[in-house]
Formats: sequence, structure tokens, C-alpha cells
Amino acid sequence: MPTTDFLKSWVKWFVIFLLGATVVVLPPLLQHEASRMELIQTQHNVSLSTSATLIENMLAERRADTNVLAESLVVIDVLNGRNNENYRTASQLFESFCDSYQAFDQIRLLDIYGNEVIRINYNGIDCSLVPEVYLQDTYDRDYYQETLKLSKGQIYTSPLVLNVEHNRIETPHKPIIRFASPVYNDAGSLRGVIVLNYLAKNIQEALSSKNQIRYSDSEQSSDYLVNQD
Repeated sequence: MPTTDFLKSWVKWFVIFLLGATVVVLPPLLQHEASRMELIQTQHNVSLSTSATLIENMLAERRADTNVLAESLVVIDVLNGRNNENYRTASQLFESFCDSYQAFDQIRLLDIYGNEVIRINYNGIDCSLVPEVYLQDTYDRDYYQETLKLSKGQIYTSPLVLNVEHNRIETPHKPIIRFASPVYNDAGSLRGVIVLNYLAKNIQEALSSKNQIRYSDSEQSSDYLVNQD
């Protein structure tokens, strides 16, 4: 039948047309998609690189802060032989340091046995000296033991961890990064350790809301993933 022949012919030429159109149109579309994906990947890599640089710069600044306190003469004097004047001066130094930054949850001076000698706490509003009766023994803590192995001027930097008080994870959870440095006297003898608990929210706030950060409940435990949400 003529109608059937016409339909067959029409379908044949339509298929040929579609194949031809596909050959002409598909390669540019694929090339465009490949270019788009390459651009997205490049932007992603740039974002990661920028974030990594920002984080490293912030950590480098905190290491420098730790070193400044560890080499402070008044800190060394307190550990060489505590007297009320040295203790007051060092406490005021730590408190002023804490108030200036408002980025450290704690600033502590530990003696050679791991006992807290001076501790400044930041409550989100102001910094205050912790009474002696509330000071803790940190001898068994990983960060203290690791810092004892360091030479003068070296800085211990912990992973992103949850703060622990009296051997229990503090609630609500408070992600921190610990910076610590050994304190040596003029004779080259190890006298104690400086520890700064840096609030990780400072890094989170500096990054975009899409960045993800890992933290764990101890320096040696498995990681957990969190984000800005």
C-alpha cells in the first residue's frame, strides 16, 4: 500500500536524520560537559587549597603563641621556684593573653610532674584564674607525655579532639586543638609544660559552611565527621 511505503520511507529518513544530528550535535555537547566538569573540579581544588592554607596559617600562629609563653622569663621563674610575686605576674600574663585573643578555652602551666600550676579558663565571655583547689593532675594525659619528649622550642599539636575534664569528655562537646611546648630553664633543664587549648570553632568560622572537619574523643581514637550544621 502507498501509505505503508510512505511511512516506511519517512521512518527510514527520520532515523537517518536523527543519526546525522546525533553525530553533529553529540560531540560538542560531550565536550561542553567535560569542560564544565573540569571547571567544577578546578574550582573545588582551589577551594580545598585555599582552606588548607588558611588552616595552616591559623595553626602556625597558635604555635607561635605557645612558644612565646613557653619562653617567657616569668613562666620559667615560676617553675624554678614558685613565689607569690612570680605566680601573680605569670597568672596576669596568661589572663591578659586569654582576654586578648578570646580564642583559647584554657591556658595552663604544668610542672614537671604534670600538675597544673596555673590555669586560666575562658567561658565565652571573659577569662579567669582557676582556684588552686580545682587544679588537676595531667601526668597520664597523652599530650603531656608527648610534650615531655620535645626539645626546647618544639611544639606539640594535637588532632582535633573533644575536651576532657576529670577523665570524662566535657558536655556539651567542645572541639579543641591542643598546643603544648616544654619549658626549659637557663641551665637547659626541663621544668614543665605550657598547654593552650585552642577552640576549633575559630577555624570552623573561618571556613565556608561546606567545609568538613574531623575530630575524635582522644588523640588516639577513631575520627568523627562534623560540619557547620
